[in-house]
Amino acid sequence: EYFKQTISSREEVKGEIFEPGESQLKVNLGEKEEENIEATYGTVVNPGEITTLPEVKEKESPFGSRPLSIMVENAEGARPQSGLDKANIVYEVLAEGGITRFLAIYYDQEAEEVGPVRSARPYFVSKSLEHQAIFVHVGGSEEAYNFIKQESIDDINEFVDFQPFWRSTDRTPPHNLYTSTINLRKEANKLGYIEMIKKQEYQFEISRNEKLTGRETDSIVIPYNRNYTVSYQYQPESMKYIRFINGEPHIDAKTKKQLAVDNIIIQFAETKIIDQEGRLAIDFVSKGIGLLFLKGNSTEITWGKADLRARTVFLDKEGNRIALTPGNVWIQIVPSDLTVQY
Repeated sequence: EYFKQTISSREEVKGEIFEPGESQLKVNLGEKEEENIEATYGTVVNPGEITTLPEVKEKESPFGSRPLSIMVENAEGARPQSGLDKANIVYEVLAEGGITRFLAIYYDQEAEEVGPVRSARPYFVSKSLEHQAIFVHVGGSEEAYNFIKQESIDDINEFVDFQPFWRSTDRTPPHNLYTSTINLRKEANKLGYIEMIKKQEYQFEISRNEKLTGRETDSIVIPYNRNYTVSYQYQPESMKYIRFINGEPHIDAKTKKQLAVDNIIIQFAETKIIDQEGRLAIDFVSKGIGLLFLKGNSTEITWGKADLRARTVFLDKEGNRIALTPGNVWIQIVPSDLTVQY
């Protein structure tokens, strides 16, 4: 079964194949939608509670630890990576050349080794801003630097603040730069960055008993291009999805264990090439549709983001915020004309 989408139109035909129409989205990264994104708000939790869900909380502080967002490389020479298994949220997004990169978000999890760390692109910075995170990278495109300056982003760049980083000896540059969340938090303190932030309403509700009403789905295939395919296979025993790259298990370099995911969101977004180097513009300040996978089931969802600093809101068919099971979340950003098999 296949799923195709665009944001301007969606037509259902026999076999549940959705054929895209011509998108009318604007591609400028910071451009606001004039129409506000409306959502039905339920009980929400702080992002730091996504891996642990206490039964009772008394006199809860309105403040929480500020998250870190770290750019992680995904070229063949960078695999296997370290520390993605410790992230609360991981975004996988295309970069130039048809290869994806990761933005790993760390709220309440610490990782003693994260990397290889790679350069910034503006749409990754945009996702970091959405979480009020300290953005971690090594260099970046001119557009990314301009965006960081324009939006006064708190960042830790290895080109400037090299203390939290180190080079491994078992790989060749540029695929050997690493850091740790503890090192980064120490550096953020030295730089005078705010360490505690006011808790925001999260994109998701969290429920131990959450089970989708959609059909059973034990396999997901995302063919980003002919040389790079991501897939997931559901494991009923653990109720997690194990991850593959080009049919091979995607493992963590330190633990040697295959990456496993509790919640998978596929977010279809308008994607365009903007220069001769193949750099991309991806429109996140918009509306669109997507898919949610958890506990071996799938369902269609919608998403919307009202402005550059707003949270992306993910809604179910009834217009309520989607509910996830406690655990980690991987958000696969997929071009609007891509076919995902599941």
